[in-house]
Formats: sequence, structure tokens, C-alpha cells
Amino acid sequence: MQHSARLIYTLGLFALMIAGSWGCQDPVAASQNALTETKEAPEDSLVPATKQRDLPILLEETPVNVSVAPGAAIFIEEADLEAITRDLEGYFSTQNNGDWAGTLGYYPLYRAPMDSAARANTIQAMDDWWDKGLRNQTEAADMLYTSTMYRDGDQDVVLLNMDLIHRVIFIDFQDGNPQGMKGMVESSYGKGNATFLTLPGEPKIEYWEVRGDNSMWAVKSVDSDTWCFLPANFNERGGGNFMTVDAMTALLRHRSDNDPNRLR
Repeated sequence: MQHSARLIYTLGLFALMIAGSWGCQDPVAASQNALTETKEAPEDSLVPATKQRDLPILLEETPVNVSVAPGAAIFIEEADLEAITRDLEGYFSTQNNGDWAGTLGYYPLYRAPMDSAARANTIQAMDDWWDKGLRNQTEAADMLYTSTMYRDGDQDVVLLNMDLIHRVIFIDFQDGNPQGMKGMVESSYGKGNATFLTLPGEPKIEYWEVRGDNSMWAVKSVDSDTWCFLPANFNERGGGNFMTVDAMTALLRHRSDNDPNRLR
């Protein structure tokens, strides 16, 4: 059960590559947060997989749609917005496809260096979870807000908020109780945004579907053209080296004052 508690943090939308340094929630406490009723997935909520039965939500060829919502509150230059959108699509797509080496390219290794052995071990760990039936699949993200850009030492930082459609999928999963992971899913994707669903038939498919506002950090080394991404709660489990308190405080204050979804 300890492994099942770890996996949500391991394969969470933005925390994919730092499971080794992040703590685990007590699985007993997590199970107390489980929904009392399991819902059956609506028939039109899934895209049938024609090539691989174990990819029920999105085909590997299906691109992730990252867009900018009409009337979005954008406080960065258009070129920077386009670059973040491009790299966010790449980040989500590598996760959907199980391309962990590709996902590492969107992880701020300039703040958390990995040698070749650590890199290989991380990729192998992700492959192991994939083989156990765990999938992280993002369908779409609609940008609602971006903060101003903050120069934080050797990096630039932007706080994002988006309307996210994402699923954490368990296929014939035997390494824990997926329904008991409500608290961990909500920790990464927002309280009240996740619903637990089941798909009839074989193999057994259960999944958490996330729909709603989700914030994240976009970070980029000043010497790089590639944006990397961190979950909103990255600092809760030993991630303080990724960003200074001054940067976080300034941009969180900016969002409180300027994100229409926070002002409603």
C-alpha cells in the first residue's frame, strides 16, 4: 500500500520525476477520503483505442489540445505565451505516451541535476508503473491566466492557471486501492475537481477524472529556450530548491489580484 500512495505523487501531472525526494501520504488516511459511491463512466467520455486496448482514453497519435481561453488574463508577451503553450503540449504528450525520457526534458534539471544512473533508474521506475497498469493522460488544457514573468536568479518563473481535463487511469491495477486516493489526487489537481469512475468490461479500468481550474509553475533557465513545469504544491514535499520564497510570494500575490477565477 505504501507504493500505491507514492504513485499519485510519482505520476502526478507536474511531479512526475521527483518521487524519490517527495513523501508519501498514509494510505489508511487516504482511503478514508475515498468516495462512498463509484460512478460508471458515461459511454461518450472515452475515446476507443484501436491499436492498444490498454490505452482507453487517448490514442498515442491524439495531440493534447492546449489553448488560450477567450478573455484570458495574460500578463506575458505573446512570444513567451506561445513558447509555454508549445512546451506544455510536449510535456503532456510525453506523459500520455509513456515517453519518460521526453518528460525529463520538461523537468528543471538545472535545479535538480541527475547523473546517468539516476536518470536511468527514474525512467525504469516510470516504466514499471506503466507496466502495472497506471496511466496519466491529459486531454486538454485551456489557459485562463498567466502571471507576469519573474526573474528568480538563474531562471524565469511564470504562474499559470488553466481549465484542465486530465485522467489518472488504473488498468487491472493490483498495487493498491485507486478509489482510496482521493486526497492525493486533489492535492495535485485541486479540491473538488476529481471524480472516480469505472469503465465496464475487461480489462478492469478505473480512473480519476479531473475537470476544473488547475494551477502550475512554468520555469525556464535563462540560458535555455525550453520551459519546464512544476505542480502548484511542489514545495510541500521538499522542493524548496526549485524556487525562492520571494518568487513564489510575488507571483501568488499577482494571481490573487489578477486572476479572474480567483476574483469571482
